[in-house]
Amino acid sequence: LRADYSLSCDTSTHKAYCVYAGVMILVYPIGIPALYMALLWRQRAAIAAVHARRDSRESSAAPPDCNADNMVVPLDREVDAITFLWQPYKGKTYYWEVVECGRRLLLTGILTFILPGEIGQSAYACVFAYFMLLVYLSSQPHMERTDRYLYTLGQTIIFLTMFIALLGQSIYRGLREQNGNVVGVLMILLNLVRCYAFAAKQ
Repeated sequence: LRADYSLSCDTSTHKAYCVYAGVMILVYPIGIPALYMALLWRQRAAIAAVHARRDSRESSAAPPDCNADNMVVPLDREVDAITFLWQPYKGKTYYWEVVECGRRLLLTGILTFILPGEIGQSAYACVFAYFMLLVYLSSQPHMERTDRYLYTLGQTIIFLTMFIALLGQSIYRGLREQNGNVVGVLMILLNLVRCYAFAAKQ
């Protein structure tokens, strides 16, 4: 192993964990996004119909005695069971939760295998984060303006965090410890801004 050369990779325990890791890769990084996509694809027509009815009700003038409960669009039971996957998004981007799963895997799982421990890894992280931000801005999948704002803010902070990490590896290497602490404090402040924005939404 790279972390400890005294550990052997030829033991039965290590091989058993390799099998376990392979199964878990099929279950989580591949299985969950595939399951989400299958559920959404199966109900795509019903989801589109819900969005169409919702848009129709929002565009038409509500009668004076109509309250918020009367404006709720009734959902099929199977569609209602997966509302957490599609409800925040527009009809044409109902699948965005699958894209989001891919983004998380790209920045957390796949990235660990690209130039591990080297400056190039942080550079790739910056490229991935910036690319996904551009994809989001071009798609604008969220229905609510506040959700779009918070998501964009979060992705911007992730990109800046990756960029600061890249600077920390390239520029601040070898400088005094307090300079490194300044970078760490800046990264914490960026994430606090995101937390504050999320709390302000509530």
